[in-house]
Amino acid sequence: NQNERLKYFTKNVSKRSKEALGRLNFDVQVKGFDKELMAKQNFLLVCNHMSYLDILVVSSVLPSVFVTSNDLKESGFLGTLAELGGSIFIERRNRSQIEKDLEQMTATLKDGFNIMIYPEGTSSNGDSVLPFKKSLLMSAVFAGKDIIPVCLKYREINGKPFSPANRDQICWYGDMDFIPHFLQLLKTKKVVVELEFLNLVKTTPESTRDDLAKQCYDQISAAYSRK
Repeated sequence: NQNERLKYFTKNVSKRSKEALGRLNFDVQVKGFDKELMAKQNFLLVCNHMSYLDILVVSSVLPSVFVTSNDLKESGFLGTLAELGGSIFIERRNRSQIEKDLEQMTATLKDGFNIMIYPEGTSSNGDSVLPFKKSLLMSAVFAGKDIIPVCLKYREINGKPFSPANRDQICWYGDMDFIPHFLQLLKTKKVVVELEFLNLVKTTPESTRDDLAKQCYDQISAAYSRK
């Protein structure tokens, strides 16, 4: 049964993510997480994106199916981890693929799984939240599920506040190579990261992708710019 397998994979990746973050000395601080609500129903989760580490952080708190690009699939260790976790890989370079991706996401949401997407479409250097790509948000409408915006914030690296001076130890963006970045990460002594679950965004059959994107973006960027 494919659903049972996916359930096993997402739980297993969640457990492995916790272990990996423990080894990397990550302190994950969670705000606004409603355990009862999350146990009762599933959601499309929408998060800002700065690094391949984001997947481990979110997964350690909430077993989820991740929607990520084929680029990550080709990045070795992380691609393998994402594949093992039952990730949905999308071809960002091919717009005609979007319908298929939406169908797959809608079916997965209907089957009761949480799905996490990064609508910025790429990882950033953490200066600000980039504009959202909107299409994939419609999977929640098609599946009759609500959306939870999530703000991820790296707070401290080795006891110093996250800043342009040290952010490249964590942020992975542009044309950075994975292996040198990962080897540098292994030398990091401690990282404090905050994951904040924000206000529920309700969907209806009339919801538009523009409106949903605006509600999610406004909440996430406001939370990200809060000190």
